[in-house]
Amino acid sequence: MLLEKDFFPVNMTRECLSQAIEFHVKENNDEELAKCYGLRGYYLSINYIRSEEAKKDLDKAIEIYRKLLDEKRPIQIFYYAWFLSIRTESSWSFLEKNRDNELALITEAINIYEKYHSDPDRKDVVEERLFEAYRIRAEIYSSTFLRDEDEKSEETRYANAIIDYQKCIEIGEILKNNQNIYFVNKLAMIYFDISNCYKLKPETDLINSNKYLGLCIELYEMILKDDMLCFRDGLRPVDFIAAYMDRAKYFFDLQMEENLFSDINRGLELYEKVLGEYYIKGIISSVDHDIKNAYIVRGELLYDKGKLLEAIEDYRKTLRMQKDDIKTKSPDDSETDEKFNTKTTQEYYNCLDRLIEIVKETNNNELLQSVYSEFKENG
Repeated sequence: MLLEKDFFPVNMTRECLSQAIEFHVKENNDEELAKCYGLRGYYLSINYIRSEEAKKDLDKAIEIYRKLLDEKRPIQIFYYAWFLSIRTESSWSFLEKNRDNELALITEAINIYEKYHSDPDRKDVVEERLFEAYRIRAEIYSSTFLRDEDEKSEETRYANAIIDYQKCIEIGEILKNNQNIYFVNKLAMIYFDISNCYKLKPETDLINSNKYLGLCIELYEMILKDDMLCFRDGLRPVDFIAAYMDRAKYFFDLQMEENLFSDINRGLELYEKVLGEYYIKGIISSVDHDIKNAYIVRGELLYDKGKLLEAIEDYRKTLRMQKDDIKTKSPDDSETDEKFNTKTTQEYYNCLDRLIEIVKETNNNELLQSVYSEFKENG
């Protein structure tokens, strides 16, 4: 087999690729035809709305490559493996019906990459693609909407995901040490995802879950260095914040109050720096439930420390978010809408009652009137 030295695709538009496909059909150049179908499928896959078109092109590329392999003709094997990976990742909407097929595709790609992993001339490129392929397969195994009927099957599926994530970590540590910032970001995400696997699998393992949350946070903090510009390089700020919130829950269960306070503080600081700005500007219309709960928990911790004014401010932040949710949230299903509003309104009242209790302890009538004035339209 011939190997493609220039592994990454050239910068061609979909229109150019469509013209190239017509040309190679006339010329009966199957290998170039397969590559053009695959590249067009890749460009289409970037736009989720066109995922069905992408799937057709990628399937066509894979079909031609397999025909060439059956005929024992040389192919650009890394393109073939790459298209297998893209085809799998672009097919989440079909995954529920075809999980076994998607697993077979990505496993074929992994087997190809593993075959050339020890080749020193191609090791760097292979490692990067192998990292992505293991990540894709791990995500298929760990997808929460693919619940198995029995607990044993589900436990096995999560175990397989953890094995693949461990492979990603092994490769990611090498790529991280090569100062590849993109894969430092990716590795942090892997730590977060494997932590979730340990937490969600039937035989929950909170010790390992918390261990990987710690590694995730450590990496994110190393990348961040108090500079938000790194979020432009692929860092998922939502995961960064969620990592702190998840570890805070772990500390809450263990009644490790100082650790809990530290993680909630840092998580909320990041939220206010990154996502809070979008929320205030109306770019996002709802705030994750964990954030609202975090303000309440921190409010109570501050209350216990005797910092009533700071506790009051955290409760007010929560109430503002809850008030916005009551006004803006309107799911399509009317029954869901009613349940949501009942639950959210009750949470709002409970939070408001607690805020008023704390404010009364300050003996500050002006502050009490301010609270009534701000939240009076919701009771």
